[in-house]
Amino acid sequence: MINEEKVRIMTRCATYEKHHGRTDLPIAGFFKSDYVKFNIWKTLLAVLMAFLILTGIFVVGYYEEIFEELNQLHFKKMAILLVAVLLLLLVVYYFIARILYIRRFERVRKGVAAYYRDLKRLKEFYDKDGDDSPKMFEERGAGAQNDEFIDY
Repeated sequence: MINEEKVRIMTRCATYEKHHGRTDLPIAGFFKSDYVKFNIWKTLLAVLMAFLILTGIFVVGYYEEIFEELNQLHFKKMAILLVAVLLLLLVVYYFIARILYIRRFERVRKGVAAYYRDLKRLKEFYDKDGDDSPKMFEERGAGAQNDEFIDY
């Protein structure tokens, strides 16, 4: 006889794996602070590279005007202005990235917790039935998860 509750749980698990599991499960393997710091560094590096590229494009685009007024330009003031703009951009993007990645980690954490809760309930169904299928949980990695890791 087909157990409808077991089928619902299996469907929920399969849907999660198909839609969110590929991206969420690797994120859940990180500690929150490590995930946030790593992604903030990636964001700040991307902002720095974009700033340098855009500055280079500006210099190449206006090189005639720059070379005509070479003697009149105040390089020290320009350098201070560029560094100030860069630092302002980095600070703004730091806070935006921090908020974004903390929220993303919390959302992923909740989804993965529900997924592991469903896997645990499914494993209980198999244990209760005396079926030989619990090996599938170990193959997927659910058996390797520590219960203290997930908030039930």
